[in-house]
Amino acid sequence: MKRLSIMALLLTAVLASHGQRVWQPRNEISVTAGKYFDDDDGVVITKIDYTHYTKSNFGFGIGSGMWFADADLLAFPLSAHVSYSYPTKYVSPYARLSIGGVFAIAEDAAGVGFFYNPEFGVKVPLLKWLAFKVNLNYLIGFSEGSAGTWGFNAGITFGLGNRKRK
Repeated sequence: MKRLSIMALLLTAVLASHGQRVWQPRNEISVTAGKYFDDDDGVVITKIDYTHYTKSNFGFGIGSGMWFADADLLAFPLSAHVSYSYPTKYVSPYARLSIGGVFAIAEDAAGVGFFYNPEFGVKVPLLKWLAFKVNLNYLIGFSEGSAGTWGFNAGITFGLGNRKRK
């Protein structure tokens, strides 16, 4: 985990040195992959999110994906999120809170649960319409006795409809 975090920070620093301008599209679609870690094993995740930003850099949107845990568990989350982005010349740090539900299928059973997921990350522009995205997040369920777990995601963000700056 420590080695992965250090590599991600170094990659972000290298990419940040090649930033092109303030990157804050009106709408964006993000595709990420990563891991949630707990005491026993890791949960591999893939996510796709859509976010619409207002003029004041607040955003809202929806997301979905797949979670894989061990060989016998597959889960499909669906969430709504609010976010705030602070675009600068080289990077766009952001914070997001997602709330949603998940349908899980295991070898012997299936079930539904609910979760919330705060996330802090950074987007680094690569092209006028493309950015690298990396974040650290915490997933916790609403059920009683649910233990949270930390996660790490990285991926790309496609900007749609760039906003004109004054």
